[in-house]
Amino acid sequence: LIAMIVSKTDFSISKNYDTQLVKDEELLRLGDEVRNKLVQTRQAVLQVTQSKDVAGVHVALQRASSLIRHPYVDPLNVIQAE
Repeated sequence: LIAMIVSKTDFSISKNYDTQLVKDEELLRLGDEVRNKLVQTRQAVLQVTQSKDVAGVHVALQRASSLIRHPYVDPLNVIQAE
């Protein structure tokens, strides 16, 4: 479950929300910390699963899903932050 969630996470969306909406320096640092924790979590998943990709054996399915989903979801994320 963690691997699936981590494999779908997009740093650029989180960073865009921070850039567009957050003015408080402490909260900006919190966003950076959360993104850093995500990197650590991805690394831990790779280490535990001994895989090269967090999607594991489902990497082809993950890529196909992303190709279909991103053109629709990404613009919504950008609009939502504005």
